Amino acid sequence: MNRVVPKPLDGLEEQLELRLVCSKCSLQENESTYRLKEVEHCCVMEIFLARCKGKPGKLWRKVNRRPGFPKPAQYSICRYYVAGLGCRVHRNNCTFAWSQEEVIVWTFEKSSNMERHVLKKLLQQAQTGSAVNGLSRPPQTSVAEEIWSEFGGHFQEICKPCFYQSPPRICLKGSDQACARHWSALLVHVNISGKAKEQYTEIRPCPRVSSSVKKLSYCRYVSAGKPCRHGVHRCNYAHSDVEMAVWEAEQSGSLVRTDLLSPAASCRPEEPPSQPEVHFYCRVCLVTCNSQEKFENHCSSVEHTQMIATDTMTQWAHRAPPYGLRTFALCSR
Repeated sequence: MNRVVPKPLDGLEEQLELRLVCSKCSLQENESTYRLKEVEHCCVMEIFLARCKGKPGKLWRKVNRRPGFPKPAQYSICRYYVAGLGCRVHRNNCTFAWSQEEVIVWTFEKSSNMERHVLKKLLQQAQTGSAVNGLSRPPQTSVAEEIWSEFGGHFQEICKPCFYQSPPRICLKGSDQACARHWSALLVHVNISGKAKEQYTEIRPCPRVSSSVKKLSYCRYVSAGKPCRHGVHRCNYAHSDVEMAVWEAEQSGSLVRTDLLSPAASCRPEEPPSQPEVHFYCRVCLVTCNSQEKFENHCSSVEHTQMIATDTMTQWAHRAPPYGLRTFALCSR
């Protein structure tokens, strides 16, 4: 009697339909929902989609990278997630799943001790095992292309002192004469989500292996939704998944940072539209303003006030107002 050898993805494919797509063969409805499009092209298979079997409709859910920290006993859907808005509290730093499909995939990865890139390779082999629409197997991708496909968005260099000043400013090289005096390049990952929100995530230099840093790991304060007690300049632990991915690639010697800024390949997603070269940035609301007046108007808005009230990632410096005064002004000194 012949014994049936189980396939690596049998337990997952019993519950879900799985698909690797790209921006050309899919249509994004919101931050986690997609529709498929039939089109002949060279698919780079950059977006991991899943759909529960037997679920009506034609909507697919994006499966993001499983957070490296914390490591709960079981995964669950974020209570603050709203379709079209994302997580209202932790935004892109949310470590909870945004769909039932994501819960199932993350649970499978954890129970099978399977890394994301291995899962995508297995799914890619299953999806391209037979000729589909006469298209050939996609070419091998570089580490930079894998990071592009995993996190989306794009990478660029901005002025480091300007980004860390208050209020933060987004300055490209040569965009501001005053900036040229203290220019120091900072690599950032720019992710544009719904309602024109732009999140700039800094990619700090990879820490060197030493007695104090034996292996790369996540900052426990940031992972818990709290401000980093070490400070962004002194902390040797990753503050985001994209930063960890770049650090791991750099430490293995398979990536040079300039690779992330290289011109687009023939199958790489299109570059984002051009933006003003200098603008102010609100870290809490993920909003950019191209003038001081617009930035001050935003800071006075109801939306900004509500976001400040729920923000737990920023260490705010403040004092109680003096008793008996009704009008206030900035100190001239």
